[in-house]
Amino acid sequence: MSMETPELVEDVQPFKVSALEQSGGLVMALATLGTLALWRWQTTRRRAWFAVAALTSLTLAGLFWLYRAPQGRRGPAGLASDAGPLWPVDGRLAASERCHETQFLGGPAQRLVIAVPAWMPQVVWAPGDGVVAYRRYEPANRSADGADSLWLGLTLSSGERWLMRWVASAWWRPVPWFVARRIVCGPDLGDRVHRGEVIGHLPLGGRVELYLPADALALTIPLGRRIWGGRPVSA
Repeated sequence: MSMETPELVEDVQPFKVSALEQSGGLVMALATLGTLALWRWQTTRRRAWFAVAALTSLTLAGLFWLYRAPQGRRGPAGLASDAGPLWPVDGRLAASERCHETQFLGGPAQRLVIAVPAWMPQVVWAPGDGVVAYRRYEPANRSADGADSLWLGLTLSSGERWLMRWVASAWWRPVPWFVARRIVCGPDLGDRVHRGEVIGHLPLGGRVELYLPADALALTIPLGRRIWGGRPVSA
């Protein structure tokens, strides 16, 4: 019996976004405050101004780390491009249940919910190869759970449909919308994404819901398990 070598996932260029693009208003405000405080400390030598300058500098450093440019994660050797879905984010499995998805799948679905704490990597990977056929932003005041979210539906070459919902962290709720972007998504309607490609970013974490056809896989891993984005869902 001959063994065929699976087609390996090709390296893809990860979606890039800078800290200034994501939170330009906050970065500029902190930079201005820090510069002013440093100037006042230079002229008055008061420790209070030095403390303000140091605090704003640390906050800026934290922002640039939090909004760091997403980096891709190569799939494991031998990962076939036509295999099952990949986990879209790092986090922990919070829920796995059957449901009826009406927005894009139009039928029974397996709903997987991955919680993404703020201290974990917050990039989002494409779970499979496909074309973005559905994209809808849902602001908090129009959402059933009061959270900002983005729906992203993929149509695979096989015709199968997968749907994701990116939900912004609750930490964003008291922050004005113009200060920073709660959800960063690269592909638009009609764009093709590649399995394992970085397609977005969830600043401050949140959660990602993955909707698959009900018979797509049999998931047996326990709730609360650590999930690694860019790795097969069955792993």
